Amino acid sequence: MLLALLAALLLVPAATVLTAPAAAAREPAREKAVPTATLTEVTNFGTNPSNLRMYLHVPESVRPNPAVVVAGTCTTAPSTTPWPTSNGFIVLYPSVTRGSNCSGGTVTHTPKEWGDLVRNAYPGYTGPRPRMQIWHGTEDDVLRYPNFGEQIKQWTNVQGVSQTPAATHTPQSGWTRTRYGGTGIGHNLYAHGMASRVLTFFGLDKSGPAPQPQPGACKVTATVKAWNTGLTASVTITNTGTTTVDGWKLGFTLPAGQTVTGGWGATYTPSSGAVTAANVSYTGTIAPGASVSIGYQAAHGGNSAAPAAFTLNGTACATG
Repeated sequence: MLLALLAALLLVPAATVLTAPAAAAREPAREKAVPTATLTEVTNFGTNPSNLRMYLHVPESVRPNPAVVVAGTCTTAPSTTPWPTSNGFIVLYPSVTRGSNCSGGTVTHTPKEWGDLVRNAYPGYTGPRPRMQIWHGTEDDVLRYPNFGEQIKQWTNVQGVSQTPAATHTPQSGWTRTRYGGTGIGHNLYAHGMASRVLTFFGLDKSGPAPQPQPGACKVTATVKAWNTGLTASVTITNTGTTTVDGWKLGFTLPAGQTVTGGWGATYTPSSGAVTAANVSYTGTIAPGASVSIGYQAAHGGNSAAPAAFTLNGTACATG
């Protein structure tokens, strides 16, 4: 797999990072506590012919069974962690080698060839795969930008989704966000304030679970009954993924001239333009294969059409 994957989420207990099992016949060894709120070098992570280095950051307050963010570094260790760890997760900074054909962007394969590298790492696995983000600057002189396209080929093949982005927008000036990542900058996403967006994507900026489902694992059907100057829209949200949705926000844009005047099953803000429908207490959970029904009343000035597209927790949904 490509080395340019800058951030990945490993949902593993912290104990698997910080301790090792003792022999059954002996009393379990007591590990020294890792210092908190500072970077600590890890030196005993196995055979290391390339002399790679790895650093660990543990916050002062750690959640039970915390998430572990692995943030690769191609140079020296950061002087401090750029990740806001106030929500209790742990960060690992492993280094990677530079100057290879891969980092130079000269290695290419077909999507299937790249995907097979992932599938062959765990032959026979057919279960769900985690959400992921890929960030790559167009001017990156450490891991060249052609690697970004190869990663898109690889991970869309693994996830079984199209290489064509489902949605594109600009989160801030100079950045383009699609399903796949950012462009227009160099190698360091931390310096441009994008680390917080990674945390939001994985749900690490709040105490609850990450927004679900997997990318593209939703379908929305909307039907409209209209009269002279008003309409009623019935909307069905279906979880087509394998993970339960626990809290959701449905995004859509009303046709010009429409204004929401009331609704059920969700709260709607604002009343026109780009609208967000947020779940209420009795509609917040959607099991795999299950659906919830919501709806709204709206006034219109002649265009009574339903919204053309929907997103669930920021992910584009199928419609129909």
